[in-house]
Amino acid sequence: VLENCLGRVEQSPSTSMSTALCPSMKSLVTPALLRHSDKDVRLSVATCLSEITRITAPDAPYDDELMK
Repeated sequence: VLENCLGRVEQSPSTSMSTALCPSMKSLVTPALLRHSDKDVRLSVATCLSEITRITAPDAPYDDELMK
């Protein structure tokens, strides 16, 4: 569901949209999701991270260390 919502967000969102995205952005990079045992969960997380990267371009959504 989150992938579909993020797919509708335009690049360079408004301040209010950026604020609304923050909880999802933080949740997606938790070790529990990034290393989840279910490959479909990991795929969904990767898709969401890709969408967040698109939305926030050209600015990186996360620092270099977190992106690794």
